[in-house]
Amino acid sequence: MAFTIVGDAAVVSGNCSDSRKAAVFTGGDTDDYYTINTLATDRVTANDTAGTITAWVMPGDITSTMSIISFNDANVVEFIDFKIIAGKLNCTVTDGTVPQFVLVTDAVVCPAHVWTHVAVVQDGVRARLYVNGLFVAQTFSTSTDVAEWFNNCDGIDVG
Repeated sequence: MAFTIVGDAAVVSGNCSDSRKAAVFTGGDTDDYYTINTLATDRVTANDTAGTITAWVMPGDITSTMSIISFNDANVVEFIDFKIIAGKLNCTVTDGTVPQFVLVTDAVVCPAHVWTHVAVVQDGVRARLYVNGLFVAQTFSTSTDVAEWFNNCDGIDVG
């Protein structure tokens, strides 16, 4: 296992104990990010119809919009965006500029200054949001195709 500092991001890579291959911690300043383009293109190439994205988050407030992870193309016409908006968890998938689904928790689930484990799980039928391992109340504000994932967003090349 290797531990590297890249700017203000601490990156753990190699074989971690419970099958995780890597982790990234950004220092908490605004606009911190880590680029994972290979992961984005690998998921498109694999034609993924299902998958899980998880993260530990600690928002500084519950009024901002904070990206957890975003996958998109250079023209931003196709994307999978997992974020926090005003304390609510949000997952949006857009294919060819057409929103396929927008899934949002019904209540604030990511309080300020508290570590919270969040996940979006796409099982190939529909996406679901989880907080601290529990399914939480959520609503599709857009539901054109709730099964959409990397398999149909073939233009995605940036993470």
